[in-house]
Amino acid sequence: MNTFTQANLQTLNNWIAENSADSIEADVTQDLLNRDSVKELMDNFDTVKKEVKDCLSYIDPIKGSPYFMEDFVDDKWYKYFIQWHGPISDLSYRLFPKTLQIYNKYDELTSMLVSILKPGSIIGLHSGPWKGNLRGLLGIDTPNNPDCFIEIDFKKHIFEDRKLIGFDDTYMHTASNNTEKDRTVLFFNVERKMNAPGNQIILNKWNNLGEQNGLS
Repeated sequence: MNTFTQANLQTLNNWIAENSADSIEADVTQDLLNRDSVKELMDNFDTVKKEVKDCLSYIDPIKGSPYFMEDFVDDKWYKYFIQWHGPISDLSYRLFPKTLQIYNKYDELTSMLVSILKPGSIIGLHSGPWKGNLRGLLGIDTPNNPDCFIEIDFKKHIFEDRKLIGFDDTYMHTASNNTEKDRTVLFFNVERKMNAPGNQIILNKWNNLGEQNGLS
């Protein structure tokens, strides 16, 4: 099996859930906080924040980008792809020297982008297809306001500066910025930790194949 269909994705996701060492609940924030890669990103928050700010003149709408074609994608959602389903660009290396030094140090980090919700943005309710990664959203420059939030499995999480929100993308989620300020986060995926080395190797193989097939 070398392609992903809805049927075999469900089979693989069930296998991942049965053999995961990380939580299989919607909220995986603590699992991510325990990872050395995430700790290093957060320990270097001020440098990461400066690099994110330096990229803002290069952002553009995410709608219409590969894997962001769905109706739930708002036209007020902007991005800069640091690494996303392909090689890292020279521009990214220039803009994100420290962030990419950390990214390249840890094989478990599988993709990364800067995600910006403009005022009034609403990302519709949706779920992702793949349980092989955990999703992290690190607040870089946010309204720090209850009206700017993500709702994961119908539980509200408020975006705040320096705050990490971790979740399983296969659970239903939606996000809104009902303020007058942009919400900027570092959005990244971390390979799920499995319960045995052999299972980790298998998952890594499927994650690499998923990268080629647009799973995230």
